[in-house]
Amino acid sequence: MLALGHRLTPRLVSHTGGFPHRSTVVTVLGLKRFFDFILCISTLEHVGQDNAKHYKPIAELSHHRPNALPSDAEALGEMFRILKAEGKLIVTVPFGKFVDYGWFIHYDMQAISTLFQSIPSAKIHDEYFKYMEAGWMPCSAAALADTSYGDSGAPAAAGLACFEITKHPRGRQVATELAAALPARRNRRIG
Repeated sequence: MLALGHRLTPRLVSHTGGFPHRSTVVTVLGLKRFFDFILCISTLEHVGQDNAKHYKPIAELSHHRPNALPSDAEALGEMFRILKAEGKLIVTVPFGKFVDYGWFIHYDMQAISTLFQSIPSAKIHDEYFKYMEAGWMPCSAAALADTSYGDSGAPAAAGLACFEITKHPRGRQVATELAAALPARRNRRIG
């Protein structure tokens, strides 16, 4: 297991059977098809953003790299590359109304679609949650369309998208249009 997150400690990762290693999310060890399970919790939205006011980053990717994928898409592609065939990648990101806050991105369906174009064929299961007075409640992606960071009294994100991505055994490269496909193709192999 590889756990990625800016709040993960080596002790927590090793205690859960993980592989404690610090590197940039886009240059993870230089391995290929190594991990059978990767967690990326509340991290991807910070990749390539200016996080210096919150912590001292090990390394950051510039937003302005000519002829390159967006930083978050590059990071997702790297995680997918180091995932074994039929391995699982769990990703969570803040979700609702699109806003680039400078230190993180609050994704909408269009940004998710762009993000997922960076990975080859995969089975993607998506779930969405909205922060309410009673806590996190399951909902549809459409129910979060007008949700912003801090809404409903949330101390941070008020909408969350969770993705379980299973790598296709053959790993064929495909072009996808997830803006329309994700909510309609829940638990369906793409590609």
